Amino acid sequence: MEIYWNKAGELLTRLEALNIGVDHHAKAFLPMAQSLSRHFTILLEPCFIWFEGQKVSTNLHNTISDTIHSKEAKDFWAKKRLLDTDTTNLVD
Repeated sequence: MEIYWNKAGELLTRLEALNIGVDHHAKAFLPMAQSLSRHFTILLEPCFIWFEGQKVSTNLHNTISDTIHSKEAKDFWAKKRLLDTDTTNLVD
């Protein structure tokens, strides 16, 4: 663990130093995180709906994402002047 001092020259506590270290790691990871899709393939469905003993949804997370990013949805938000194309691309 690196050693850090505050502006007054006092040694930071272990927790304060760990916080700085984690912040550095998060900032270093940010460019990679921004370049990757936030939709990862998961072997099990993370979300599904059952009704009266029958499964009524399949790949719900993909269906929602596909709907949000459809041309119709983007046109709707643009028409309402609530989101522009750049902003809708950030919706996850």
